[in-house]
Amino acid sequence: MNGTQLEGLSLCTYNMHGFNNGVSFLKQLCSNNDLIFVQEHWLQNSQLHMFNTTDDQFKFYSNSSMENRLSKGVLKGRPFGGLGVLWRKDLNAIVSTVIQRGELL
Repeated sequence: MNGTQLEGLSLCTYNMHGFNNGVSFLKQLCSNNDLIFVQEHWLQNSQLHMFNTTDDQFKFYSNSSMENRLSKGVLKGRPFGGLGVLWRKDLNAIVSTVIQRGELL
């Protein structure tokens, strides 16, 4: 696939219900998709590197919804939130990230 042709691009969205719960299916999604949007990975910023273990043909950007809550003390209840995007490395020429007010868009 070249950087100007998007025909045949396959994408999906996936609610992970926690990274540990959803990572095995995420690996399967990587085999059939070029672009994957994930929600509810429940990771902290210090854990986002775990996406590196998903598939070596993919890059990712992600953010955590947990940081602000954890900065206020011990978490009560279950973890929550988190968004991310994974894309095939051969799409690097046409993928860019936008950071606004410290948040990934």
